[in-house]
Amino acid sequence: MTCTRMILTLLVVVVTAATVGAAPLMDGPLTLDRALELAAQARPELAAAAAKAGAAAQRARQQGAWPNPTAFFVIEGAPVDGDAWQDGARVLGLEQTLPLGGRIGAGRDAGRHLASSAEAERELTSREVEASVRTAFAAALRARGAASLRDDVVAGSRRMVDVVELLRDTGGAADDEVAHARFELGMAELDAARAAADLDAALADLAAAVGAEGVAPFDVEGVLGAPGDVPDLDVLTGRLEASPALRAALARAAAGDAAAKAASRSRLPDLGVRLGMRRFGGGGDAFDAGVSLDVPLFDRGGARTAAARADAVADAARVRGVRLDLERRLRGLHARLAAADRAAQALSADLLPAADAVLAAAERRHEVGDADLVDLLQVRASWLERRLIALDVRFELDAARAELNALF
Repeated sequence: MTCTRMILTLLVVVVTAATVGAAPLMDGPLTLDRALELAAQARPELAAAAAKAGAAAQRARQQGAWPNPTAFFVIEGAPVDGDAWQDGARVLGLEQTLPLGGRIGAGRDAGRHLASSAEAERELTSREVEASVRTAFAAALRARGAASLRDDVVAGSRRMVDVVELLRDTGGAADDEVAHARFELGMAELDAARAAADLDAALADLAAAVGAEGVAPFDVEGVLGAPGDVPDLDVLTGRLEASPALRAALARAAAGDAAAKAASRSRLPDLGVRLGMRRFGGGGDAFDAGVSLDVPLFDRGGARTAAARADAVADAARVRGVRLDLERRLRGLHARLAAADRAAQALSADLLPAADAVLAAAERRHEVGDADLVDLLQVRASWLERRLIALDVRFELDAARAELNALF
């Protein structure tokens, strides 16, 4: 191989490896729909859950199969010193084991229920991944909103410094007020830098949530949760039976019951049927038939049956635990959602418009010298606090809705 071909081969390998390991590129700002689409393609938990569900379905098909027959060939009555083939009786036939007591059907039922449980767990994993993406996306929107607010404070602080310096030049402000204004500008810039770092961290968390670590810097596009109707708690409680977590537990409990039935029926001995054709060495054919029955002398299956029944009891208890946990989580999430919705409505209707109006009026009064610097700083701090609270409330709306939807 020439040096040029070796270099080209190495380049191909490097490019291929980089392409395989690279995450999908963000074409413009990332939307929530695109984030969910990326997660559906890239999150390894989804692939693992789908593979487990497929494996459980294949095991269910195999679990209800009959045991394979056994072919046999023997030579009987052959003389020690003579021709074994010519003088002995040759027997060719099949043996079949027949499980008694409906064990085949019970095993088939257990496999079918386990497959249903694996499919419900796959659906539960999908809901949990979706909830994590929605929550991470809302966190990124909140961080971007906080960074934008901090930038607005920096811009307002710069205007404040210009106003105070102008007032000082005209005798309306002292040097210490200018120093105070510049100090507040420095603190605002520091807070803005921290908010930008928080935004970068939130975007990194979002990239991990969609399974696309290592992508180039990107932005998000969307609106944080808006207040709306909160579903009735009784209606949501009635929907809990459709929860994938509960359906998985119920299917596993049904599989445990079927396995316990199969174990109890395994105490019945297997019936063996033997059919064969016999050909004698001197000529002539005969028909052989026989049956056999296992003698439960050493392994009577009592411990196996007791263990299967204990597992079934544990599965039933697990169903009750899952149902109680779902009800507890539902009540907590419903309370969170209702509280966040009330707060968002109050902020949107009254508090935020009032805070904006008060800040605008304070800035106008300060510009004409009718308000001092301390008054303006207090008003701006109150405005910023309410704006950040509004971001937190709207994030809580989205997070609570995402977790609530993951239950069903």
